[in-house]
Formats: sequence, structure tokens, C-alpha cells
Amino acid sequence: MNRKKEKLRMVLVDDMLDEHVIFRKMLHSFEFIEVELFSCHSALQLEDFLDAAGQTPPHIIFLDMHMPVKNGMECLKEIRSNFKYRQIPIAMYSVSADETIIGNCLGAGANIFITKPREVKALKDTLRQVLKSCMQYHSMSLNFETFVRA
Repeated sequence: MNRKKEKLRMVLVDDMLDEHVIFRKMLHSFEFIEVELFSCHSALQLEDFLDAAGQTPPHIIFLDMHMPVKNGMECLKEIRSNFKYRQIPIAMYSVSADETIIGNCLGAGANIFITKPREVKALKDTLRQVLKSCMQYHSMSLNFETFVRA
């Protein structure tokens, strides 16, 4: 039986070009999913991308913590303050595994925090797990309208 791959729209926000190359290679190697990857090299580019007329919001944003001009935390807070983008899952990632930073990210509305692993295989495994969860989240259409609170 030939199953159609799920397709996710993903944005990677990182000022390091190498990170974009690595992510792109990993995503193309996944057989369980098709990803449309948009690259932004700054928080300002992400703002332009999200505000583009007619732009469909991404299914997930991977947001680097350490960027010039506006860092990931500032960008995260701005996204969460905009009702239009509040529901987009955001995966923060950083070389730092400081518990205070992680707590601040989660407190500001990040859904996921990824400590950048040193090994490419570990990053690939993490990315696979995050994308499978994201795919599950979107296929179940979880949002404020379908949220059940008892």
C-alpha cells in the first residue's frame, strides 16, 4: 500500500548558514514526512516572512536562541504576543543547556527546547522525534476550538 507522506511547513531561524544546510540534508533523508523548509537568517526576516500577504503560517518554527540584533527569546515573546501566530509550535534551540534559560523559554511560550547536540546523528534523531510529534499534533487539529477542559 502506498501511503502519501504528510507535509509540514517548517521555518528555521538561525544566523548560521551551516545550520540551514544541515537541517535541509536531514529533512531530505526522512522518508516518513515531506517538509517544506523556509530559511530565515534573522528574527527580522522571520517577521517579514510571517507578515507576508497571503502567507500560510508554518506548522512549526525552529528558533535559535543566539542571533544578532534580536535574539531568539525576544522573537519568541513577540510571536506569542501576536494572536495570529500564538498557536504555532516553537522549538527553541541552543548550544546552552542552562536550566534557567530553558525555564525562561518554556515560560515565554516555547513548546520545545532542544540543546544542540555535538553529533549530527543525535540532532537527526531529535529532529525526527520533534517532527513526528508536530505531525501528530496537526493531524489531530488541536487548537483552542478543539481543546477540551474538564
